[in-house]
Amino acid sequence: MVAFFRRSGGAPVAAEAQAPRPAEPRTLIVSSLYGTGWTPVEGDGMLPPSKHLHLGRLDRYYDDAAGLLPAATVRHWEGSDVGVRYSGGVIVWARLWMFRTASGQSVAALSLGVNAPGSDERGTPPDDASYLRFLESLVDLLNTCRSLEVALGGVSLERRIDELGTETGVEQPFGVSRECHQLVAGPRLPDSCVGDERRLLIERLVYRTHRELQPSVETFDRPAELNKRPGATVVVGPYVSLMFGMGKEEGNTAFVSVAQLVASAARLRYIGDEAHRNLRYFRDAQRRPQGRALPDAEKRRILGTVADALGDLELELSFSVEAAADISLLVPSVRVTSYHDTLFVQMGLRRKFRIVSRMLRRLARSIHAETTSLEARDRHGEDDRRRRWEAAYLYLATIPLAAALALGYLGMNASQVVSDRSMWADEYRGVYLAIGGVVLGAVVMPGIVWVVQLVRRAVQAQRRERWERVTMRVRDVTR
Repeated sequence: MVAFFRRSGGAPVAAEAQAPRPAEPRTLIVSSLYGTGWTPVEGDGMLPPSKHLHLGRLDRYYDDAAGLLPAATVRHWEGSDVGVRYSGGVIVWARLWMFRTASGQSVAALSLGVNAPGSDERGTPPDDASYLRFLESLVDLLNTCRSLEVALGGVSLERRIDELGTETGVEQPFGVSRECHQLVAGPRLPDSCVGDERRLLIERLVYRTHRELQPSVETFDRPAELNKRPGATVVVGPYVSLMFGMGKEEGNTAFVSVAQLVASAARLRYIGDEAHRNLRYFRDAQRRPQGRALPDAEKRRILGTVADALGDLELELSFSVEAAADISLLVPSVRVTSYHDTLFVQMGLRRKFRIVSRMLRRLARSIHAETTSLEARDRHGEDDRRRRWEAAYLYLATIPLAAALALGYLGMNASQVVSDRSMWADEYRGVYLAIGGVVLGAVVMPGIVWVVQLVRRAVQAQRRERWERVTMRVRDVTR
C-alpha cells in the first residue's frame, strides 16, 4: 500500500504507509480483592505499587505518596498451576498479591489472566460470538473466586493467602474477611454487542448471575469521565467493576484504588464492631450485679476505659476511612479520581461512615452524661461531708462553751455561790443539768443531720433504681 505526501514547492512524493497495528490482545484480567483483619509488622518486602504495576506517567505521584497508598508484594504462578472449576475460558497465568495500607490493614488479591477458548497466542478469540460466550461465562469464574474455591500449585487459595501473609509480617493470619470487590479489565466489547444484549451482559457480570434480568433502574454507576473514550465501557458496582476498552494504566490504577477502599471497608467494619463492644461495656457500667449497685469507682474506671477507646476509634475512622475517600490530593488525575470517588460511593462507604460516626458520637455523649452524673453525685457527697464536719466542729465548740459556763457561774459574786462550798455540791445540780442539756443538744445535732442525709440518699436511690428499671425495659423492647 502506497501513500503520497506533498513536499513544499515540489511534486508529490510516494512513501510507504505504516503497517497496520497488530490485533489487540484479548486476554482479560479478573482480579478479586479480599479484606482481612490482620495487623502486620513493618517491612517484609512491601514495595510501592509502581514497582509491580505499569502506571505510566502517574508513576511519580504514586511513588511520592508511597506512605499513604497501599504497598504490595506479589507471587506468580503459571496457568497450569491454577486449579479451578471453570470451563468457559483458559487461565494463562495467576498472581497473588498482598497489599498493606497506611493504616496497617492488609488486603489479599488474586489476579487471573483468562483467554477465550480457541484464542491464538495473543489471546484473540476466533470470532465475536465466541468472545461474547466467553464473557458470559465469567460469571462462574467470579463466583468461584469470591468463594475462594481456587488452588494455586495444589494448595488452596485461603492457605496461600495465609502463607503470603506470614511472609509479609502477619504473626497469626486467620483467613480473609467478608469484604471483597472484583475487577474485570480487558479490551473493548465487540461492536456487535449493542442494545439489550450489552445491557444484559453488563448486568449479569455486575450481579454475578445467569438469571434473566428485567429492564429496570441501574443500581450501579457509569463514571462519565472514564466512558468518554471511544469504545470504553466502565461500570462500577458495589461488588464488581468492569473496565472494557481502557488502557493498562487505567486498569492498574483502578486495581490500586480497589485495594485501598477494600481495606477501608474492612477497617470500617472493625471500628463498628469495636463500637458495639464498647457499648456492651457501657451497659455493664449501668447494670446492677446481683441486686447490688456497682460502686462508683468501678463505674468511673469502666467509663474511662470506654472513653479512651472511643477516642482511638474516632482517630482510626478519620485517618483509615475518611482520608481514603479522596485520592485527588495524592494523584492529580481526573480518571483516577472519577473511578475512586464512584467506587467509594458504590461500596456504601460514605453511608456506612456516617452511621458509624453517629454511633461513636452518641456513645460518647452517653458516656459524658454518665460521667456528669457521677460528678454531680460526688459533689453531693462532698456537701454531705462538709455538713458532717460542720456538725463535728459545732460539737467541739460546745466543750469549751460548757466549761466556760460552769466556771463562769462558779466564779460569780452572788449569794447563791458560796466560796467554801464544793463545786460538786447538790445546790449546783440544776446548773449542771442545764449545761448538760446544751452539750447533749450539740452531740445529738450531727446524728440528726446524718440520719436526714441517709434517708434522703435512700429515697434518691429508690427513685434512680425505679427509673433505671424502666429505662432497661424500654431498651429491651426496642432492641
